[in-house]
Order: sequence, then structure tokens, then C-alpha cells
Amino acid sequence: MLEEYFIKPSTIDRLRSSWIAPEIEAYVVWLANEGFSTKCVWRRVPIVFAFGEFGRSRGAETIADLSAHVEAFVAERVAEHHRRNRSTRLMAKEVRGPIEQLLSVVLSGFEPTGRRPHSQPFVDVVPGFFDYLVEERGLRPASIHGYRHHLDRFEAYLARIGLQSIGELSPVILSAYIVERAGSGLAKSTVGGSAGVLRVFLRYAHREGVLSADLSGAVGWPQVYRLSTSPARSPGTTSTGYSPASIAEPRPGGGTTRSCSSSSPTVFAAGRSRRSAWTTSTGRTTASGSPSARPATQRRSRSRPSSVRRFSTTCVMDAQRPLTVTSFSAPSRPGARSVRPQCRHCVGPTC
Repeated sequence: MLEEYFIKPSTIDRLRSSWIAPEIEAYVVWLANEGFSTKCVWRRVPIVFAFGEFGRSRGAETIADLSAHVEAFVAERVAEHHRRNRSTRLMAKEVRGPIEQLLSVVLSGFEPTGRRPHSQPFVDVVPGFFDYLVEERGLRPASIHGYRHHLDRFEAYLARIGLQSIGELSPVILSAYIVERAGSGLAKSTVGGSAGVLRVFLRYAHREGVLSADLSGAVGWPQVYRLSTSPARSPGTTSTGYSPASIAEPRPGGGTTRSCSSSSPTVFAAGRSRRSAWTTSTGRTTASGSPSARPATQRRSRSRPSSVRRFSTTCVMDAQRPLTVTSFSAPSRPGARSVRPQCRHCVGPTC
């Protein structure tokens, strides 16, 4: 196994010359089976090799004697690293971890000093639930991890409220748990996942005889609406987002006047269409290039505009000066081009 990670024969010979060479080989096999990367093997094997030589120099004769020299080796290794690299980085865990992994692999009954692995939730009350998820339901490891996460939260909630036995569950307790999860700021999809996991767990507990009644129906399923977070339209605006005051302006002589400004009601569909929509104060909308288009029966040839109409308007550059704007009404046929009103006082079709 060492030949798969180390190329130089001198390195392999040095590792196999150690008095704990069989244990190092077994440790490398364990790392490979657990899916550790090659870089992890390169980093951990030299540490355990140095630990074996350190223990032998301090009088260790068997692999069981090495457990008494762990803390001394960690302290010396960290101090040497800080002295050589002038670093203050905390690296005690990086040294202690590989050593305790080696001892836990080759010594039966050795307990690492780090964080103990958390047992499965409700493993004593409802045994076999996670085996049921794998063997009968065929769930993936990622799904199993999600079940474990949600059941950990449920087990902690029961311990916090002082529930001694799972047989004391009631619909009131289940509803209170879901309400607490929903009020803690979690997403509705997360609360729904927690409710689904709880329903599966309760059905299995009833099937195994742990619960006298099936309480899965008492777990409420939160409703999730797809457009519930969409922003509402502000009051006083139209469906296109324009305010009615910016669409039409009253003219002193009566009728309707259009403002030649950037808030003009000319709207281009998809940003490229040449057909424009005009909306007046009467609520009438025409979809041509002019305020009112002639019927199709009154249009003339397609090569030139069928009519020319003049009307008065107000320019934002000079509000006191009435202007004359010429509008051409082109045939409304497929591919026809509409000419927008041109302002003679300003530059461009709009101010």
C-alpha cells in the first residue's frame, strides 16, 4: 500500500524500517478505505512515523505504550514548529489528530480525546429506523443525513420541554414543535422538510409498536406559495409602471396634451419593437405611430405616409412656448415602420 502513495524507494525503506511499520501500513489502508485524499496520506504518515520514533526514544516497547506519550509529542512538535517557522498558529489538533487515529485503528478500546461522534437520534427508543430508511426506502446518504439533522432538532426539543418518554407525545406537542420551527426564521421549505421527516418517523414508530396510535396525521404541512414573496404594485400606477399624471396632461383649451419628456407614454415592446402605444386621459390606447390611426380602408399607397396631421403640444424646454408637432400615420401592416412625433425645439424625438 505504501508504494501507491510514495515513489522514492528511500522513503518506503525508511517507513518500513520503523518498529511500528505494520501499524503504519494498517493505518494507510484505513485512510484509503475511508476515502482520504493522497495529500492527507502524505501529511499524516510522516507524523505517525515521527511519533513512533519519539515513543521509542522515551522507553516505549509496545504499541500500547505509545498512548502515554501523545501529549508530550504534541507539545514538542508544536514548539519546534513555532521555533523553526516563527509562527503562532495553533496546530495542536493537526498533530494530535493523526496520532489518535493511528491508535484507534491499531488498538481496540482506545478513545480519542477529541469530539465524540454523535449517536443517531432516538437510537435507544426507536432502534432500526435508519436501517429502515436505507434497506426498505432506499434513501441516499445525503437524504439520511437530512433525516438525522431534523430528528436531532426534534430530540433536543423534547429534552428541553422535559418529555421523558416518546410514548407521551400528543398532537399538541407536535403542533407546538412545528410552530416553533416556523417562527424561528427558517424557510418554509425547511419547515416542510422537517414536518415530512417527522411524519415518516412517527409512522415507523407506530408500526414497530412504540406508539399506540399513528400521530403522523397531527403534523401540519406548511403551505408554500410560489408568488408569495413577489413585490406588490405600488398604488397609483398602471400595469406598465407609469403614473396616470405622467401619461396625460390637461390642456388649457380642453382636450388632451402630451408631454414631450422622458416620461412620455411611448412604450416599445421588448425594447426593440417600432410600434408605439399612446394613452390619453380618456383611457383610449392606439397602437400606431400617431394619436389616431385611419382605418385600413382609408389608407393610401404603402410607399408613402397616408396622412399628415398637425397638433399642438408643450415642450419641457420651454413650457410657455406652444410648438407644432408633425405626426405621420403610416400603414399598419406587417413590417411597416411608424414615425414617432418629432419635436422641432429639442434634439431627437423626445426631450
